[in-house]
Amino acid sequence: MTQPSFATQHLDHLGIVAGICDRIDLIETIDTFVGQTRRPVSVGETVIAMILNAFGFVGRPLSLTPEFFLIN
Repeated sequence: MTQPSFATQHLDHLGIVAGICDRIDLIETIDTFVGQTRRPVSVGETVIAMILNAFGFVGRPLSLTPEFFLIN
């Protein structure tokens, strides 16, 4: 029988922040106020990305991370 492989990653406080944002439905609330856009990523998702980036999830500005926003 083969052993399953596991990987761990330290999220520190980011997991808590992301969990709270999910628990209070922050993405849906923001998208309700803003409405539909023609962008592939909703405004609510963008706000969550900016919040997590501000807490140190990524070491560089999100404007330098086009793959995060699915921009071709």
